[in-house]
Parts: sequence; C-alpha cells; structure tokens
Amino acid sequence: MTKVYCDTCIYIDALGLSQQKDRIRPLGEFAWQFFQAISRDKLELITSDWLFKEFKDVIGSDEKLRDFIIDLELGDQRIHLVATEEDEKEARRLSKRNYPDALHVVLAKRAGALFLTTQNIKDFIEFDEYMKKHGIELKQPQDFI
Repeated sequence: MTKVYCDTCIYIDALGLSQQKDRIRPLGEFAWQFFQAISRDKLELITSDWLFKEFKDVIGSDEKLRDFIIDLELGDQRIHLVATEEDEKEARRLSKRNYPDALHVVLAKRAGALFLTTQNIKDFIEFDEYMKKHGIELKQPQDFI
C-alpha cells in the first residue's frame, strides 16, 4: 500500500483554519480533495505525535485534528508514529534551522512513506537529497487529485 505523510499545513487547510490565504489557489479545496483521494485510492496515511503538537501550537488545540482524522474512517489505512530520541537527533543533524520540517521528513522516512505532502515546497527543498536517498517524493495535495 502506498504510504503518504502530510505536513501539518495540509490539515490546517482542509479544516479551513489557515490564516494564510492564497487568492489564486484554493488550498482548502485541494487539501480536502487530497484526503478524499486517500480514502478513494486506498493510500495509507501516516500521522505522528509531532503533527499533533505542531497543530496544537498553531491552532491552540488538537481536538479538531483528532475529530477530522476519526471522520476520515481510515481504519488500517493509517499509521501513527511517536517520535523517538533517535528521530529527534537525526532531524537536528539534518537541519540546524528547520528542525520542525526535518522531523516530519525523518518520520516519513521511518514509516516508509513514498510521498511527503505539503503546500510549502520551499520549506523542504533543503531535504531534497535526503528524501531522494530514502525514496520519498515531495508532492502538493493537488498532485493527487
């Protein structure tokens, strides 16, 4: 089964909670359709404790995220990871200035993700070689529609 790890921004967009609006691209609609594609195409969604922490830090609570993931009804199409000390060390080695996204990349690698999905492509450019080495392709949600 194809495994997909999502950056926190995709969940925030899907829930209509983003403070950053894009006048040209309907990011919320792209994110929503992406999650529908996960169910339809039987992709395996990878979540992590880091995702929930970031979401809570931005939104103030992770309750809406928890409800959203439950509502997706993915069952065995979902893997949940808890970041280990080794994951955190690897993320710090990977990037001194972008630890949050480095940890997403490390967790995606550990789960065997084929794709890491984000709207913030530029934030992940520094991890390009690392992701290629581990067979992870960077995609935007609209790439799955």
